[in-house]
Amino acid sequence: MDLKGYRISPWQWVAFIIVAAGLRILTGSFWMALGIFMLLLLADFFIVLWDKKRRADYENSIYSNDDEEEENTDMPKEE
Repeated sequence: MDLKGYRISPWQWVAFIIVAAGLRILTGSFWMALGIFMLLLLADFFIVLWDKKRRADYENSIYSNDDEEEENTDMPKEE
């Protein structure tokens, strides 16, 4: 997995801090809150990877359809 393109914005840091503090208060245990938070970060990472792959596949399908349409316009039409 490539982590170079995975950046965390300042607003995401604020959200992470709020969620971490809320988990700490709700669970009453630092280790339980840490475990839940790590699972949330892992889920977020895989959602970002899935979304990037989905967008790349969609863009590839659009460009491949454009190429097919251009090839079909070169052929004479039968009437």
